[in-house]
Amino acid sequence: MPYLASLFDSRGDEMELNYPHVRFKSIDGIGMAPVRHLEEQYAQQHGTAYLASYLSKRIIPMRWDVFADSEADMWDARDETLRLISVLSQGFKLRLDLPNGTTRQIDLRYDSGLTLPRDLEQIDYEQIMVAQCVAHNPLWYDPESVLWAYAVSGGAGEFGFEDDGLAFPAGFGGSVASGVPESKEYSGSWDAYPTITLHGPMTKPVITNHTLDLTLEFVDGYAIDEGETVVIDLAPGSDARRPLTVTHSVDGNVPDALTNDSDLGTWRIARHPDAVDGINAISVAFTGGNINSQAEIRFNTQYVGV
Repeated sequence: MPYLASLFDSRGDEMELNYPHVRFKSIDGIGMAPVRHLEEQYAQQHGTAYLASYLSKRIIPMRWDVFADSEADMWDARDETLRLISVLSQGFKLRLDLPNGTTRQIDLRYDSGLTLPRDLEQIDYEQIMVAQCVAHNPLWYDPESVLWAYAVSGGAGEFGFEDDGLAFPAGFGGSVASGVPESKEYSGSWDAYPTITLHGPMTKPVITNHTLDLTLEFVDGYAIDEGETVVIDLAPGSDARRPLTVTHSVDGNVPDALTNDSDLGTWRIARHPDAVDGINAISVAFTGGNINSQAEIRFNTQYVGV
């Protein structure tokens, strides 16, 4: 296999496939995610009217072979495999370390297919295992997150995005972030929905993606005191019951902190061509800040396939 495939359980622990007794042989369904087109047809209309397109869940079949030193060991290996699959049904991560130095990861659950057929009249020390897994969220992602950090930098005490993530606060500490947009490059092939963390003090913060004309604006007078944080989690995930949240470190969930016309459900980091060459113009604005005021935009780069 020209790349390394690793499995991690829901706790993040690697599930070891002990070579040479286990060999990961093949994997499919890792390219472009399936697409579902919404359409409708009116009376006496020829053809259909296109409405929208969405990615559908992804099916990934995997095959691995198990080799044993005896027939007894083979049945022990079958038992251990079934124990492993019971873990996979609760959710796991498949990570591919590719020859070009990149890493891609996807969240899966075991779905079906592991019937483990045996010819009981033949002694065989090899078992072919095929399992079909499902990714309810069909996107691959880089497991190493990206941080766009907005803070006081430089001796002049001006707010701006740090080039290398979040640095130590420097300068004299301004009080106003003016909201001047800065260009940030995104390399993914699908949009990313970040988690935004605001560190006080600041009053009425506004975070805008000018490329998409999307804004998260707090209501007039809303203040985050020094030492407190507000986290805006924009990632929809694969659980339809999971709400988007705005959480204060002291007050808990504060859904009314944002104005009614804020783009809570659609604010995102855009891919090309919605953002030409992946360039997103992002701004942060607030008053009442000081050297400790910070905004962190963190996300995992998203990909439609490997």
